[in-house]
Amino acid sequence: MPEEKSKFVYITEYDISIDNGPGINEREFVSSLNDAYGDEITCIVPRPVSPEKHFDERNEHAFAIKQYSLLWYPVYLKNIFSIALKLRRTGRFDILVVRLGQTPLVPLMLSTCFRVPLMLKTLAKYAAFAGFSGKITWKGKLFNAVMFPLFRAAIRKCVVADTVSVAYVKWLNSMFGIPEERLKIIPNGVNINRFMPGSREEKRKKIGLEMFDHLIGFAGSLKDFRNLDMVIRSLKLIKTEGRVGAVFVGDGTYRAELEKIAMEEGVTDRVIFTGQVPYDAVPDYLHACDIAADLTLKTMQIKNGGFDASYSQKIPQYLACGLPVLACDVVDNLFIREAEIGEIVKRGDSEELAKSISRLLNMPEEEKKAIRKRALLYAENEVSSSALASKRYDMWKNAVAGISNN
Repeated sequence: MPEEKSKFVYITEYDISIDNGPGINEREFVSSLNDAYGDEITCIVPRPVSPEKHFDERNEHAFAIKQYSLLWYPVYLKNIFSIALKLRRTGRFDILVVRLGQTPLVPLMLSTCFRVPLMLKTLAKYAAFAGFSGKITWKGKLFNAVMFPLFRAAIRKCVVADTVSVAYVKWLNSMFGIPEERLKIIPNGVNINRFMPGSREEKRKKIGLEMFDHLIGFAGSLKDFRNLDMVIRSLKLIKTEGRVGAVFVGDGTYRAELEKIAMEEGVTDRVIFTGQVPYDAVPDYLHACDIAADLTLKTMQIKNGGFDASYSQKIPQYLACGLPVLACDVVDNLFIREAEIGEIVKRGDSEELAKSISRLLNMPEEEKKAIRKRALLYAENEVSSSALASKRYDMWKNAVAGISNN
């Protein structure tokens, strides 16, 4: 008699119709789960605020609310419980997987009431606990006091969880006491059917960047921890033929400072700030680039020390477009050097960055083609949405097998 398969329910509080980081990541992940494992996994997502952008009838849709509302959050919890109860009674799940939102109440409530194993997706920092260096507000302190024991209970209760960074593993272990062996590193992913190679010359002409012979790109929020000042300061130091420019696709609190640095460096005509662009337009800008940079680096406060982390959502998009990548030299980015798909540099060292850019631009065409090929293969095999869905599914199944063996 064939062994009965486990049935999973996956719950996220993030609206997958919104084009922000969590919304996009969850959208691609949930779609990949439905495509590959729809007969074994049921996904519960908030009813979309923008259904014209994304609506998938394969999902169960929960009451959409502002999650910070003390008035409406209990209504949301009741709705989630009702949907889960219906699924449980009809034999649709015996394993619970949750991406934690602003509170841990959903996984604690459902795993306790239904007595099912709990698994957690994409554990991250929770702002109130000041996992990254920085100040914490009085509201954060109040939230911390109320919610910390519940977060700790949910995280310790889980059978297995994934996170995006080595630093997160250490911080989660230090903050919540979850054993490191229960934490698996799974990076952010990319939809390779949306981000793919394109014609550089055609796209430069389309978006008005044909004045450059070479272009370094960045796509994302403009914040200080992105270290984009390094790109601006490197422009005058790059040694190659032709005119080199940089395009920053996105907006953010650090834009004014970056514009000031470009003026001080005398390169305002070589740095393009696009402002906010629609998500669907981002690939066009990446296609126009020769190289893409994500120098994101943040310091996690762990006990009495710090641990540098990089958890890029953008690098997978760059690789899927066939672009060599520039990133900061931290353990999370060592795969770039090992896979030979770009270069890693020290934070703050614009001279080293300029040398890396020069090397990549001056490579023989055959070597450039080889890097593009390796980048595309890495994107498909390691960080595509379908590859990550498969990795998580295997992780969950192995965890279930471990429970059964015990």
